[in-house]
Amino acid sequence: MKPDHHRKGISKQPNQPSKCCKYREEYIQYGFTCIIVNESVHSDACTREFKAGENAETLENEAPLSSHKASYEVAYLVARAKKPHTIGETLIKPAAVAMCRTMHGDKQAQEMEVPLSDGTISRRITYMVRDIKCQLIDRVKKGKYTLQLDESLDVSNSANLLVFVRYSFGGKLNEDMLFCTPLEAKCTDEDIFTKLDSKLKEEGLSWDQCIGVCTDGASAMLAKKKGLKARVLQVVPHVNFTHCIIHREALPSKTLDLELNSVLETTIKMVNYIKSHPLNTRLFTTLCSELGLEHQGENTNILSLNDKIHSFKRKVDLQKEYPQRSRAAMDILTPFGCTYLCEKMFSALTYIKNKYRSHLNMENDLRVAVSKIKPRIDLLCSTHSVHPSH
Repeated sequence: MKPDHHRKGISKQPNQPSKCCKYREEYIQYGFTCIIVNESVHSDACTREFKAGENAETLENEAPLSSHKASYEVAYLVARAKKPHTIGETLIKPAAVAMCRTMHGDKQAQEMEVPLSDGTISRRITYMVRDIKCQLIDRVKKGKYTLQLDESLDVSNSANLLVFVRYSFGGKLNEDMLFCTPLEAKCTDEDIFTKLDSKLKEEGLSWDQCIGVCTDGASAMLAKKKGLKARVLQVVPHVNFTHCIIHREALPSKTLDLELNSVLETTIKMVNYIKSHPLNTRLFTTLCSELGLEHQGENTNILSLNDKIHSFKRKVDLQKEYPQRSRAAMDILTPFGCTYLCEKMFSALTYIKNKYRSHLNMENDLRVAVSKIKPRIDLLCSTHSVHPSH
């Protein structure tokens, strides 16, 4: 006997009365999903994606909460290591299964069903970025802040504007990446200001709370009439602009006397040799330790190297006792002195967006890789519930 005709996509089996399929919300727990296409409701137990072309999530395989959390942990490690998203499924998962099988047997190895596809890793990173950014913006909004910005080209010759923010939180100054966004057109002062202004407004940050901006000495940044400085001062005249001290030191070095220039060049060669290889850096650190010398790390700056400033900063923490002095001191200590963070971050950007990943939108990966704010994974797991298996 031939099967009856199809009616609304539901086939009728022989010797069975025809029935209409009605979708119910409780079907979700059995693995069904609901998709709206052309204003019609369709249920499908095998559908893995929503309508093509829309920014909808790909439904994930069923997994216990521990497995769901494990995928977040792995995605966080992948982003922190600046590795491709495919490494989760091609290397990390097979390696974990192999280790589990060797140490605990096949039964435990078969239970390691952690979703680690490249799409899953990308979505996990996106969720973590939203949480990190939400925490950052909430912290910045609570007080005054300063900006550090610079622009540079990546491997695809796209211009990127990188902006860091320094703010007070938890009784101390914190620094984090505010955003990294591509620049269109000619990257003029007007383009940079428009992008910066729109991003601040998009995040709900007010220019009135900004007390300082640090950038390099490019004409697009610090020109008196048409530079970014002139455009910002038109909006907020109280903002203090700082010319990066590293760039300022490079300018007089070009006109040094021959003897001083020789000393400077020798010093630069020594530093480059030490920093050119991790082994050289470790040996130099050991040498300084044996000689009783202090080997300064990347987190040092002019202020932190001075004991008197350290003492002064500790006194500033007594905000309840000296509120007016504290506010005045924070206005002095908060502004950036150089664009070191931007320069360092462009190196990370180049590593993430290389010739093999030239079309990558790297802002999400970059934020997770460099941010000091940790994502609230338990909250993310409870918010983005696991979908049943299809």
